[in-house]
Amino acid sequence: MCPLCRPIRRALLRAFSGDVLLPTDQYCVCLDGTWNADGDANWGELASPSIGEPGDDVDFVPDVNLGRAAARHPQGAPSPVIM
Repeated sequence: MCPLCRPIRRALLRAFSGDVLLPTDQYCVCLDGTWNADGDANWGELASPSIGEPGDDVDFVPDVNLGRAAARHPQGAPSPVIM
Protein backbone atom coordinates (compact mmCIF):
# COMPACT_ATOMS: atom_id res chain seq x y z
CA MET A 1 0.00 0.00 0.00
CA CYS A 2 1.32 3.42 -0.83
CA PRO A 3 2.18 5.56 2.23
CA LEU A 4 -0.42 8.19 1.30
CA CYS A 5 -3.31 5.71 0.86
CA ARG A 6 -4.97 4.83 4.15
CA PRO A 7 -8.16 2.85 4.69
CA ILE A 8 -10.84 4.34 6.90
CA ARG A 9 -10.77 3.22 10.54
CA ARG A 10 -14.18 2.20 11.84
CA ALA A 11 -15.07 3.09 15.43
CA LEU A 12 -17.63 1.11 17.40
CA LEU A 13 -20.75 3.03 18.34
CA ARG A 14 -23.13 1.23 20.68
CA ALA A 15 -26.66 2.38 19.91
CA PHE A 16 -30.07 1.29 21.19
CA SER A 17 -30.77 -0.27 17.78
CA GLY A 18 -27.50 -2.24 17.88
CA ASP A 19 -23.78 -1.78 17.36
CA VAL A 20 -22.65 0.34 14.42
CA LEU A 21 -19.17 0.44 12.92
CA LEU A 22 -18.91 4.13 12.14
CA PRO A 23 -16.32 5.14 9.50
CA THR A 24 -14.11 7.91 10.85
CA ASP A 25 -10.95 9.79 9.95
CA GLN A 26 -10.72 11.10 13.52
CA TYR A 27 -8.39 8.17 14.18
CA CYS A 28 -5.83 9.71 11.80
CA VAL A 29 -6.04 13.29 13.11
CA CYS A 30 -6.32 12.77 16.88
CA LEU A 31 -2.82 11.71 17.80
CA ASP A 32 -3.30 11.51 21.58
CA GLY A 33 -4.76 8.33 23.04
CA THR A 34 -4.68 4.76 21.79
CA TRP A 35 -8.20 4.32 20.34
CA ASN A 36 -7.99 0.70 21.55
CA ALA A 37 -6.98 0.85 25.21
CA ASP A 38 -8.59 -2.48 26.08
CA GLY A 39 -6.86 -4.32 23.21
CA ASP A 40 -9.94 -5.96 21.69
CA ALA A 41 -11.07 -5.96 18.04
CA ASN A 42 -13.23 -2.85 18.50
CA TRP A 43 -11.77 0.64 18.14
CA GLY A 44 -13.08 3.89 19.62
CA GLU A 45 -15.51 2.38 22.13
CA LEU A 46 -17.00 4.60 24.77
CA ALA A 47 -17.22 3.19 28.28
CA SER A 48 -20.26 0.99 28.97
CA PRO A 49 -19.97 -0.15 32.60
CA SER A 50 -23.28 -2.05 32.43
CA ILE A 51 -21.70 -4.58 30.04
CA GLY A 52 -18.20 -4.44 31.54
CA GLU A 53 -16.72 -2.32 28.74
CA PRO A 54 -14.01 -0.01 30.15
CA GLY A 55 -13.89 2.05 26.95
CA ASP A 56 -10.96 3.08 24.83
CA ASP A 57 -8.70 6.08 25.21
CA VAL A 58 -10.25 8.18 22.43
CA ASP A 59 -9.24 11.77 21.83
CA PHE A 60 -11.79 13.69 19.75
CA VAL A 61 -9.75 16.91 19.44
CA PRO A 62 -7.88 16.94 16.09
CA ASP A 63 -4.13 17.59 16.24
CA VAL A 64 -3.68 17.87 12.46
CA ASN A 65 -5.91 18.57 9.45
CA LEU A 66 -6.66 15.79 7.01
CA GLY A 67 -8.45 15.60 3.70
CA ARG A 68 -9.18 12.75 1.34
CA ALA A 69 -9.13 12.60 -2.44
CA ALA A 70 -11.33 10.07 -4.18
CA ALA A 71 -9.47 7.59 -6.38
CA ARG A 72 -10.05 3.99 -7.40
CA HIS A 73 -6.34 3.13 -7.17
CA PRO A 74 -3.14 4.90 -6.04
CA GLN A 75 -2.05 5.63 -9.64
CA GLY A 76 -5.23 7.66 -10.19
CA ALA A 77 -4.84 9.75 -7.06
CA PRO A 78 -3.88 13.41 -7.40
CA SER A 79 -0.58 14.60 -5.99
CA PRO A 80 -0.87 15.41 -2.28
CA VAL A 81 -1.32 19.02 -1.25
CA ILE A 82 0.64 19.87 1.89
CA MET A 83 0.03 23.23 3.51
